[in-house]
Amino acid sequence: QEKRIFDRASRHKASTRCFLAAFKDASMIGLPSLITTVLLHTSQATVEEVDPSKFPRNFTTSAYFVVKVLNNMAAHDYQSLQKIMGSADLKAESFHLLSSLLSYCTSLQSSSNGVSSSAKLLNEVILLVGNFVVLCPSNQSVLHWGKSPTILEKLCQLPFNYFFTDELQKVLNPTLLAACFENDRNREVTERNVSLKFVKSFLEREEKRGGGGAGDDGDDDSADRFALEYRFPLSLTQRAVDWIAGKK
Repeated sequence: QEKRIFDRASRHKASTRCFLAAFKDASMIGLPSLITTVLLHTSQATVEEVDPSKFPRNFTTSAYFVVKVLNNMAAHDYQSLQKIMGSADLKAESFHLLSSLLSYCTSLQSSSNGVSSSAKLLNEVILLVGNFVVLCPSNQSVLHWGKSPTILEKLCQLPFNYFFTDELQKVLNPTLLAACFENDRNREVTERNVSLKFVKSFLEREEKRGGGGAGDDGDDDSADRFALEYRFPLSLTQRAVDWIAGKK
């Protein structure tokens, strides 16, 4: 039975539905615009190179909570998040938000301090990219906007641990899958940088595991938001494995 973010709308409480409606009507109450404005102003509209030392000291914490709010919205209604962030008015802003945050996080991790504080933010940004593009071809196209490195290339250039540590593979692989699934251009870009065999192996392990995890008792509050079943339909797992393997 398909579960998680892909069938939750009918199970929302009235209060949750009202909150989501207000959140959508207010374009997510301007939270993406707030962070994007700081990013572009501080980095002087350059998304390729970001100097973390020029940002306000509380920026990492503020950005973390803003991105987490967006991901929590996606956990309840991912399609509304995609429609808002992918709308004509906000699509370019969403591109700058995701690209600049990836640059900010990786620059911060490369510096002598702030590694631990940026790790949680980076994981949330990776999660947000996946929520933004999953099963949405028009938003998938945003991942190759702009000059190199694009958002997709930045994902492929994340620290080594994201490709070989189980805990961090669980963060990155569903987003790479969402970015590339049935999108030949994104697949080609990804495979110039990393092998999708890592994603295929991850999917096969998850399929054998049964896709279980926290929250199987119906308690969404105890759920692991980074688990595959909250980020990609389990009913499409075998189709995704076959697609990566080149089977028709």
